[in-house]
Amino acid sequence: MTAILPATTKLDHAPVMIGVAADSGCGKSTFLRRVLGALGTDVKPGHTAIGDMLTVICLDDYHINDRAGRKATGQSALDARENDFALMGAQIEALKQGKAVYKPIYNHDTGFKDPPELIEPNKVFVVEGLHPIYDTKARSQLDMSLYIDIVNEVKFAWKVKRDVAERGWTEEQVQADIQKRLPDFAAYVDPQKADADVILRQAHPEDWRALPYDHAEEGAYPDRQQVWGDTEAVRHGLDG
Repeated sequence: MTAILPATTKLDHAPVMIGVAADSGCGKSTFLRRVLGALGTDVKPGHTAIGDMLTVICLDDYHINDRAGRKATGQSALDARENDFALMGAQIEALKQGKAVYKPIYNHDTGFKDPPELIEPNKVFVVEGLHPIYDTKARSQLDMSLYIDIVNEVKFAWKVKRDVAERGWTEEQVQADIQKRLPDFAAYVDPQKADADVILRQAHPEDWRALPYDHAEEGAYPDRQQVWGDTEAVRHGLDG
């Protein structure tokens, strides 16, 4: 099966490509599916959320190994070595050029890889996951990049709630997985903040505003925009 092929639909302009990066359990996929609903788009059923003007692609689909394979290698999904950046970059570039792709599928329910699915061009693409800003080629195709930065206490609570309810894990399994992932988060995910155009951070309601980075974290990332949001407001946006 060819991974990149001519599209059956044509666009008048190149798609807008937006990257959204965050650690596991921060609510990226849920939030973006809610955005689709808020736009009033008709979402086609299937693994990938596809609306009439916006498609949300989960980059977990580019994991090299399934869950059993990662257990054998001893590497987490956050580890760059467990992700096919060559295919990811090539397919994001192809979509940006108005081509279609057969994108792989990683099934979080089973932990296995499912047969690839056909993704056609759309007006807007959001590529979300652990590493949309990590790889140089993929990052070069983005018109805007966003990093969601949630404090550990909140992020871990969300991840426990999700993985227990949706993926059948025990709380002890989730906590062990969180601790195992911490070094990989620091090495491969968190550094993407340096290349993000916008960072969505947690703050108190009175600080919910956009600030240049030279007003925060002792001048870190002075060229970035920082958007502050209340934990409860963010939680409401994710949980409805």
